[in-house]
Amino acid sequence: MINNNIYEKPQKVNNFHEIADISQRRKILEGLSQNTGSDIVDNVSPEAAMRYLELLDGRYTFRDGQWADNYMRAFLMLMTLNRASAIPFLNFGRQKEIRKYLTSLGAYSERIDSYQLEEWKDFAACYITSCTSSKTYGTAFLGIIPMPDKNVAMKIAADIDTALFEVPDSYELFDASKPIYEIFKETYFILLQNGEALWNECQASKNR
Repeated sequence: MINNNIYEKPQKVNNFHEIADISQRRKILEGLSQNTGSDIVDNVSPEAAMRYLELLDGRYTFRDGQWADNYMRAFLMLMTLNRASAIPFLNFGRQKEIRKYLTSLGAYSERIDSYQLEEWKDFAACYITSCTSSKTYGTAFLGIIPMPDKNVAMKIAADIDTALFEVPDSYELFDASKPIYEIFKETYFILLQNGEALWNECQASKNR
């Protein structure tokens, strides 16, 4: 992201989320929060930088020499969970578990402001683009048979629906996940060609 040519100025970015290196992103935000300025990002006030930094520290954890995305982990765990059982006492522990993952996603934050929405949009974009570019995700049967692009897109839509609608809704927790679900859906429409039509087709197939 930064131009390594010492005779040229560093390349600017339109949004600090474009800085892939989380350590660098955090360092820049820390400097901006202290009003030291940056050669990389413009028009971020110290107050905004502090809020971005707070969200970054909530989303990422540095361990074993690398950054782990807590949003991604929570989303993937939600995607693997089952819907509620007809036997109520079996659901208590699972509901608590789902609430924990939604909390990791920021769903129960007291400050769901424009900055939080922006962080969710970045996460949605990261997830969708990682799925469309991943050979592992875009294959069936242990990566042996490639799936057509449409099937990949439909699988992404189904996984979003499972993690952020079906599972939370089954445990009466969709009110918490709804803002994230809507952002994922909007981002899906934007990033994928014919995204809205593909999403609607996926929903129609679910209701058959």
